[in-house]
Formats: sequence, C-alpha cells, structure tokens
Amino acid sequence: MRRIAVILFLMLLLWGMTARAGGLRIVLEGVDGALRENVLATLSLARYAADTGTPDPFRIRRLYRRADREIRKALEPFGYYRVRIDSELKQREDGGWLARFRIAPGEPVRLESVTIRILGEGRSAPALREAIAGFPLEPGAPARHDRYDAGKKALLQAAREAGYRDARFTIHRLEIDPERNIARIRLVLDTGPRYRFGEVRFSGTRLDPSLLAAMVPFRPGEPYSPDRLLALQRALERSGYFSVVDVVPVVSGAQEYRIPVEVRLVPAKPNRYLLGLGYGTDTGYRFRLGWQRRYLGSRGHRFDLDLGLSGIRQEARFSYRIPLSRPLTDVLQITAGLGDRSTGSNDAVVRVLGVRRHQVRGRRERSFGIRAESTTFRVGADSGTSRLLVPDFEVRRVRREDDRAGSRIALTLDGAAEALFSDVSFIRLQLEGKRIVPLGERARLLLRAKVGTLAASDFSRLPPAYRFFAGGDQSVRGYAFESLGPRDASGRIAGGRQLVEGSIEFQRRLWRELGLAVFLDIGNAVDRLGDPLRRGAGIGLRWRLPVGMAGIDLAFALGEPGTPWRIHLTLGPEL
Repeated sequence: MRRIAVILFLMLLLWGMTARAGGLRIVLEGVDGALRENVLATLSLARYAADTGTPDPFRIRRLYRRADREIRKALEPFGYYRVRIDSELKQREDGGWLARFRIAPGEPVRLESVTIRILGEGRSAPALREAIAGFPLEPGAPARHDRYDAGKKALLQAAREAGYRDARFTIHRLEIDPERNIARIRLVLDTGPRYRFGEVRFSGTRLDPSLLAAMVPFRPGEPYSPDRLLALQRALERSGYFSVVDVVPVVSGAQEYRIPVEVRLVPAKPNRYLLGLGYGTDTGYRFRLGWQRRYLGSRGHRFDLDLGLSGIRQEARFSYRIPLSRPLTDVLQITAGLGDRSTGSNDAVVRVLGVRRHQVRGRRERSFGIRAESTTFRVGADSGTSRLLVPDFEVRRVRREDDRAGSRIALTLDGAAEALFSDVSFIRLQLEGKRIVPLGERARLLLRAKVGTLAASDFSRLPPAYRFFAGGDQSVRGYAFESLGPRDASGRIAGGRQLVEGSIEFQRRLWRELGLAVFLDIGNAVDRLGDPLRRGAGIGLRWRLPVGMAGIDLAFALGEPGTPWRIHLTLGPEL
C-alpha cells in the first residue's frame, strides 16, 4: 500500500507539473498601449491565465466564449464601436492552451456636437467658464468615455470650489450612434445658490485666538470651498500644536447661505523627545538626542535642544522659534550653539549666536539672518581664532512633480566685513541645483550641479567652514569627504576659492522599490577656474523607503594612480 501511495503521489505531482508547464497563453494582435491594457484587464480569460497554474479545459472554453463580448466592451470607452474580432482556441503539443485574438478596432466614433449649459446663480462665474473652455472633448474628437467622465468631474468640482455647494447635473448624456459612427454630448449643470464661509470657531485649546485665526486660509464671506477646509485641516495638523484636529462645516447652521465652521482641537503633549541613530561614509556613525517643547504660553513659541555626535562632529544646539504674521510659513528663529568638527583636512571649534527669519511662499523658501561666531581652527598650515559677524541670505525652490520627478535650486550669499566687528572681510556666493527626469516607466536621469566663488581680504584667517572642499557622498564620489582642494606649501589641503561640481546618474528600477544606478561625477575645489577637475564613476543600488532613498555605491577615482575605489552609503530625501 505504501508503494501504491508513493506512486500515486508522484503521478499527481508529475501531472501538476505538466499542467503548470503547459499553462494558458493569450495572444492579442491589432491593439497596443492603453487599448491592450484595458482588454487584458477586462478579459476574464486573461485573469484566469494569470491566476491559475492548472488550467481546466471546461472553464477555458467557457471563458473563451465570453471573450468576444468582453473585448468589445473593453474598447467602447475609447470610442471603438465597430470592432472586428477573429479568434481561435487550440491545445498545444505540450498540453497547454493557446487563445489568439486578432482585433481590428476600426474607426472610432467621433463627436458631432458638445453642448454644455450652466443654470443658476453661477451661470456667469469665470471659474465655470474656464472649466467649459478646458473640457477635454470637442467636436471631431473620438468619443472617449474616460475624458467625458473627467470633464464632468472637473466641471462639477469647479462649481463646488466656487461656492456652489448644491451644484448638480440635471442632464448628462453621452449619446452614441454606432450606425452613423457619431456621438453627441449634452450637459446641463444647475449651480444652485452660492454659499460662503461664516465664522470659524475653535474649541479645546488655550492658544491665542489671533494665532489660530492666522492659520485659517480663508476669511468669513469668501466663497465656500471643500478644498480650503481641507487646507485648514492640514495646516493645523502640520503646526505640531495638536494631536487631533476635527474641522466640521455646520451646514445645518447656515443662514443666508453662510456656513459656520467648527474646529475641535486636542492639544499635543507639550514635550517631544527624539532619538536618532545612523551611519554614513562621510560622517561615520551618527547619534542624535533631542528635546522639543512644542508650545510655550498662548502665542505658540517653542524651543528645541539638540545634541549630536558623529565621527566628524560633536555639537550642542539650542533654538527658540517665534511665529510671526503667518505662523506656519513665517518664523523668527534665535539660535545658539557649540560645535567641534574634525575631518581629515581641517579641525574647528565653533561658538555661534544668531537670529534668522524663515519664510515659505508656495514652492519657494527664503531666509535671511545674521550670526556672530567665534571659530578656533586648523586647516592646512593656517590656524588661529577668527571672530565674525556674518549676514546671510538664502532662497530655495523645490518642485516635486511626483515620486519620480522634480527639481531643486538654491542660491546662498553670505559675507563679513572688518569694519563690522569681523577679523576678516569676505563674500561668498553658492548656486546649486538638481533635476530628476523620468525616462519611461522604469528609468530616471538625475542631474546635479554646484558652483561657488569666494573673495577674502586674508584667506589664511578664514575658517574652514567658509572655504571650498570637494569629495564625498554628495560631491565627487570615489574620493573621501573633503579630500579634494588646493594644497599649501606643506602639501596639506587648505581649501579653495572656487568650487565646480557636476553629476549625471542613470537609474533603472529592477524589482518593486529596488533599482540599479550608474553614475559619473566631476568636480573640484580650486583657486582658479580652469584648474584640473577630478572624476569619479561607479555603480550602485537604490532602495526607495518612506523616509527617502537609500543607496550604496561602489565608486572609482578615475585618473588616480591605481584607480582607487570607495564604498558610499547614503539615506535621505532626493530633493
């Protein structure tokens, strides 16, 4: 009996392997792109082929008989109503099945007319006129169902964003005449009355009402908009003052079409503690311990205390933040810090006290401030203590198109003058940018560039933080951190007056969030433009995480004796 059981088991296993090896294959001819994708998504036979490993001949024949009807239904949303299909189903020599469909979509049904009417108070509203002008279908175009639905949705959303909360379509028709191969669209939208925002009432918090009112992105009397209510919700959540935010339009309390808004808040815990661990090839180990006091008093002031340790830096930093006229995007920050930084090319102990104003306007951020600092340093053959009063200005613009594309550009200007309580005069300008360009569905191109220039009355008295160095994870890979730059008479790196860096990187997704990268970096810190630049190239892996992109690179220092190599580890946001 045992032998019979073993033989039966092996026969079943062999039968299962044969069935899986044969499988069900589907061939579509005559359609590609979105048409092909929709046919495969609609075709029951295709879903069965993807899900099963042991095809059932009876079920295959039954689903095959549905295929003609399903293919026609899949092509109708694209305007194809005169479809011809030749199909065949046969069993292959290996025991598997082959279903072949030759599809001739024919000419799409085209729109003869598009009629859109607006009734009600909003019939002359500019936002609705713009939505009509931007309707994605016009006479002569194929009768695409998806564009028809998108146009309807955009028109209704425009009405509601303009305050017409009760807007609805009284007529919405896409009429198809397959015999004449024409279609007609007829839409009639009744906007109803226009609603406006009423009073905004806050509960559950002791923060000053004027501070809360400054976070509201609308004023009483402005047109009612669901998106602006959502913006208020997000603004209050982003403030960090609250653990729960509930924004409720009180429609039942509307008088004269004014809708009051109730905001119910639960304060966040006043103290927040932070602990961070990490590692990078530029910095070595990293350890961070932080304490944040989320709010002090009713005006929303807060402070942060951070202690940081790494292989090249130890620092303590205190900052006190004061919200200004726009609490979420306009902040005055007072900082004090003490840091000890040591790399292979320089050492510095920095004591700093500063004040800075930081503003956000859409995608653009700008900050300007002034700081007093005392630095005891050694770089190359230069050493000493410099006291500086440094005004600075920075403007940055970040544009995120989606998860795969975007750009960043930043300009920084700072300096000091001996006539204004400084030991050395200097002016420094830096410009950097990054662009991520998608190449199809699975590939991207990353372009990065950075340039800087510096003029100083006495370069030997300038601390290393204001000199230019190159090399490292975010500079020229293949070289150690800050290992590139002009050398002094003793042969030690002294830093440069000019900086030129550029990088091109090609990434291709291999599997899910894992990708492969190849790159070429070029750049150097120099005293004169035209001095030799260094090159690094290599290959790496990329892994997309919720906190950003993790990368490991094997980079080679091209042109150096023996072509030395280095491993670079990175983790953080791409822009």
